[in-house]
Amino acid sequence: PGHTLYELFDTKDPGHPVIAAHLRALRGESGTYERMAGEMVLEGAVEPLRDSQGRVIGCVGVAVDVTAREQAAKALRESEARYRGLFDNLPVGVVSATPDGTLLDANQAFIEMAGYPDRDTLLAAGAEALDTEANQAQKLIDALGDSDSVHDYPVTLRRRDGTLLYAESNIRAVQGPDGQPQSYEGVMADVTESHKAEAAEREQGGLDDGMRDTAAVLNRPSDLDEVLDGILESVGKAVPHGREPVRLVSGGVSGE
Repeated sequence: PGHTLYELFDTKDPGHPVIAAHLRALRGESGTYERMAGEMVLEGAVEPLRDSQGRVIGCVGVAVDVTAREQAAKALRESEARYRGLFDNLPVGVVSATPDGTLLDANQAFIEMAGYPDRDTLLAAGAEALDTEANQAQKLIDALGDSDSVHDYPVTLRRRDGTLLYAESNIRAVQGPDGQPQSYEGVMADVTESHKAEAAEREQGGLDDGMRDTAAVLNRPSDLDEVLDGILESVGKAVPHGREPVRLVSGGVSGE
């Protein structure tokens, strides 16, 4: 009692948070502030004090110790920062989406796998930009069935440049308060290169089989028509050409 605010806080700086809040109240406005007092964090509010004619004759304020709340908020921010750091530095792709296909989040590995420059661009594009076929999300939901998760689930997605991304994924449903899935989280490993290698190996295997079959035809005692028919059949097995029959034309072999 008997001390001014300037004396209590040893300053006449109008920008000091407590003094600024009181000056606003004396002008007829509500004022708030937050300040440190040693190890404590104080949050205050100041209101104008008026007489019976509504004239401001002073102000009244209250301060509350919010140290525990601020400590909890700081711990939460630090925890979120650690989680985001771990999330973004995982060597596998992680993505989450709602059942209707709205992308919620993705880590850096998935963003790079999908060929997008940043998270915002990917989220704006949405899950439909990644789909390679209709009802792709529904097929995943069907694969989950009554289970909350599915493992080693093959996924084919479309990158931003239109090329295909082949991935093996572990996917889980995140249940909402009503017990229904509110989102899906997927952890994906890019297996595009191994997929291409396996496809090339299968193609090479087909060519090898075709060559062996052709050699076998040539070694059989047959007339020319039988030899040609056998060679065409072998070529048809070995060379991808659609479902049309292979026929002999002038200058080479063609599919009808």
